[in-house]
Amino acid sequence: PASVPLLENIDQIQEIVVDEEAAKLAGRRFDTVACLDDDVEACRIADHVNAGRRIGAYLDDGAVRYGDTAAPWYDMGLVSRFGKERADELKRENTR
Repeated sequence: PASVPLLENIDQIQEIVVDEEAAKLAGRRFDTVACLDDDVEACRIADHVNAGRRIGAYLDDGAVRYGDTAAPWYDMGLVSRFGKERADELKRENTR
């Protein structure tokens, strides 16, 4: 919810759904779903959305994973496939 103001004026985003509103997604179809959080519950919600394309984090046997399109971001975080030490190095090297 705290990040909603950062996202709500981006033209490419048509709808923002926070955890408390997940039930309103039932029975709907989307072109793309983007899970911007590496939280297990956020991933669980996104994984249950009927969508043609997925971006960001998702669950794989209960573990949070992320796709190639989100790798530049998540590689610098706690769920980094490289581990925390390398993730911290990537954060320091990041100039974007």
